[in-house]
Amino acid sequence: MKLDTYADQDGVKEAVLLKVETEGMEVDVLDGASSVLTWMHQVASGDTW
Repeated sequence: MKLDTYADQDGVKEAVLLKVETEGMEVDVLDGASSVLTWMHQVASGDTW
């Protein structure tokens, strides 16, 4: 399920942090979260956090 779909279905309207740790699939995850990323405050990926 795309993060955008989950957020829309569950009514998620705000998030402070999105941590992405998907073993090389980060681009796919971020692709499915394009709407969510427009209102995110911070995104961390891999070892950057």
